Amino acid sequence: MANRMVLNETSYFGKGAIKEIAGEFQKRRFKKAIVITDKDL
Repeated sequence: MANRMVLNETSYFGKGAIKEIAGEFQKRRFKKAIVITDKDL
């Protein structure tokens, strides 16, 4: 289960976060998106 934090934007972090992101894109009907990550995030 991923943790979700909503401030001005939505952030997912923790185990399972990558699986949650796809559903968020579909729910918001994004056509383009940028996903930024690194080993520390």
